[in-house]
Amino acid sequence: MIDQEQDAKLGIVVIHNRIRFLADNRQTEEALELHHESEALYARMAGPLVRIKFSWLKGQILQANGDLKAALDVFSSIRQNYLEQDNQYEAALVSLDLASTLDKLGYRKETRRLAAAAFREMTARRVTREALAALILLRNSA
Repeated sequence: MIDQEQDAKLGIVVIHNRIRFLADNRQTEEALELHHESEALYARMAGPLVRIKFSWLKGQILQANGDLKAALDVFSSIRQNYLEQDNQYEAALVSLDLASTLDKLGYRKETRRLAAAAFREMTARRVTREALAALILLRNSA
């Protein structure tokens, strides 16, 4: 017998990966459309952490689509949510997207502040790839 809840969770994973694939392949309008169509399913079936990741994905699509102000709002909200949960690691990860967006908008001082904080968090956790990304943001915003 098929467990309907398990089936719905698998569907969420498939949808999330499809949206990510579309966004990564610069099909941002289609990705945003599928994201919008999937919001009710996520609200009904996904847990709080998955819903945060879903919102984060929307911010990344908005950023790729050039809607920087909307992306900034999404990333700021997600970062604040993680900080309220005392989840420094995820807050540092989303800070990289937030800093990148701020940099594109010309906010160099705030970009450097966030990138430096993300660098410290990633270095302390020995997460090399993200530490390097933060370092690149720091260098480029100087």
